[in-house]
Amino acid sequence: MRKEKPSIEIYEEMTQQTGLNPATTLYFDDRAENAEAGKRFGFQSVLVKTNHLEEHQEWQEINKNIKE
Repeated sequence: MRKEKPSIEIYEEMTQQTGLNPATTLYFDDRAENAEAGKRFGFQSVLVKTNHLEEHQEWQEINKNIKE
């Protein structure tokens, strides 16, 4: 079974495949749970705030109205 973020195993797999050192890796993510998991793994994590969730919700509403 393939692991996905925020599972620590995905970060382990990534660093093993790339040879990256977590202590010297700057990790960016737009989801708080992923950034926190990266930090627990040893990355220097940066949470990038986006509004794509709001946009997604707007599109869902538009699609709902179109289907009606």
